[in-house]
Amino acid sequence: MTTSFSSTQVHEEVRWPVLTLLSLPFVCGCASIYLYRLMGIEEAALAALFLLVFGLLSAMVMVLFVEQREVALAASSVVLVQALALVVMLLPNLNWLPMEHLPLLVVMAGAIVIHYRSVQLPVLRSHPLLLRSVMIVLVLPLGLALAEALFLGYRFFENFHIGRSTIMMIPIIAVWGYLEEVLFRGIALRSSLPLLGRWRAILFSASLGAVFMLFWGSLPYAFFAFFLGIVMGVLYMRSHSLMFVGTVHALTDIWMVVALLILGVTG
Repeated sequence: MTTSFSSTQVHEEVRWPVLTLLSLPFVCGCASIYLYRLMGIEEAALAALFLLVFGLLSAMVMVLFVEQREVALAASSVVLVQALALVVMLLPNLNWLPMEHLPLLVVMAGAIVIHYRSVQLPVLRSHPLLLRSVMIVLVLPLGLALAEALFLGYRFFENFHIGRSTIMMIPIIAVWGYLEEVLFRGIALRSSLPLLGRWRAILFSASLGAVFMLFWGSLPYAFFAFFLGIVMGVLYMRSHSLMFVGTVHALTDIWMVVALLILGVTG
């Protein structure tokens, strides 16, 4: 369900405490799980669990009891992201990437569908995709993928190596890239527009996506995900098309794997 978007002014003394309460537990929780994956500190994993549960409950309280719709709408997207973060944290390590990621993709897709059917999101008028949009889909992923491969190199994942067996993961990687856009642009950015406005919402959604990437144990990839999130956010606000930005992100991830293989970054 959707409702018309209105740029209702939210007082600064309301906006920033809400944004802090929504973001800080999630950021600290993901940073803790990053420390656990990097150094094996068990206390960090317990801290991450506590922080993510606290953040999830705080966001749920805002959704259920805060009267300002702008606040409740932004909080609903954080509920979804933090719930998925808990799922990622609690999924067992099967030492085989396809079996680890398939359940997550299923849960992620199901949660997104439930959110779309139960939360009224602001309406964004669709714009016709011109020939230049087609050119962006064909060219931009190549440029982003090459930049990503050169920037990350052997640091792509501290605990995950790109190898020839990764080719088997390409369909999952493509679906994951598309669902990232549905989650962080189609829901997080769109839900936070009434509270934050255009550019703050772009930065907010990009930050959520970047912090979420810490679960895979790569700080460099989190930084690149933030940059990519800003690019995707700008494209989404210009096109208002999830199909467009989802396709660009999926192709970027596919070409990134190919670029790493060509550059010889194999495990």
